[in-house]
Amino acid sequence: MKLLFLGDFYYDYDYIAEDIKKISDFIKKNNYTTILNLEGSIKTNNIAKKVVKLDFSDKFIEVLKMLNVQAVNLANNHIMDYGKEGLELILKKLDKAGIGYFGAGINIENACKPYIFTKDDYKIALCGYGWDMEECINATHKNAGTAPIDFDLVEKTINNTECNLFIPIFHYGYEFEPLPQPLHLAKTRELLKNQNVRIIIGHHPHIVQAYEEKIYYSLGNFYFSGKREMFYNNKKHSKETSYGIGVVYDIDNDKKEIIEFLYDGKNSKIVKNYNKLNNITKINTNDYLEYFYKNNVFSNKRFVYKYGILNEKFLNRYKFHKRNLYKFYLRNIKWPSIRFVKKVLKK
Repeated sequence: MKLLFLGDFYYDYDYIAEDIKKISDFIKKNNYTTILNLEGSIKTNNIAKKVVKLDFSDKFIEVLKMLNVQAVNLANNHIMDYGKEGLELILKKLDKAGIGYFGAGINIENACKPYIFTKDDYKIALCGYGWDMEECINATHKNAGTAPIDFDLVEKTINNTECNLFIPIFHYGYEFEPLPQPLHLAKTRELLKNQNVRIIIGHHPHIVQAYEEKIYYSLGNFYFSGKREMFYNNKKHSKETSYGIGVVYDIDNDKKEIIEFLYDGKNSKIVKNYNKLNNITKINTNDYLEYFYKNNVFSNKRFVYKYGILNEKFLNRYKFHKRNLYKFYLRNIKWPSIRFVKKVLKK
């Protein structure tokens, strides 16, 4: 059995695009079983106060079936764009279509529950986790949301899940950053000590990050339909955001293969040897911090995880809440005031 892991997927077209048909043919020809990140929600009156909100068209379920999707990851920063109501609508549509899901739920118990499917008595478990530092709304015992990236919780879930293969999927890292965060790298590598964990998948940065033999920190964009032009026309990151990878994992022989996707301004297509990927497998965990601070892109975010757990629990949280306060000011005071003034001036 060959599992195909794809990156960020969003579909708002009200028709089936020709390039989707071609990718579908490729997947079915190779008999891949697909798992991807479902980046968006269903539009409701409960609108999140965000600059970018993603809502699917009625065609997205049909497209998922064409791509031979077995299950989708819901642990991302757009699944709660339309609140609990939007999430519940997504779950109902997936249930009706017979497509599995994991990573989000109406409470933390549901969000952390693994999705398990069987192939010839071989049990495969999938779990998704979202980083609240990048706008994932984590679930609680009373509130809907995503499973949190708590590595102790991840290890507990792995140890308490009866399966032959456990695949953790993380929505983490900063957008457009080509390197994984040092603490994420260290903690993710530790999960490989469990014999049931032989591959780990990540996404969120919208670009392909450095990878390892068993860890793919970010697969980049797979298919963003109506938003593809926005990424393509990005002056700073056009090349990176128009490129993504899929990872094929053959569970029968423990082999992996990378498939490359490229959006050329008109269509998404499968390409070969488009980008030379950065393999960081041989970089020792203790040496990675220095490597990261020499090579990461965003100088204003270089403080992140420099002090490990201390920064995650205290220093970074302070900046997180400070940023949220500024967003509250923009969304509730500044932008409404500007819209009001413009409306008055028009009269």
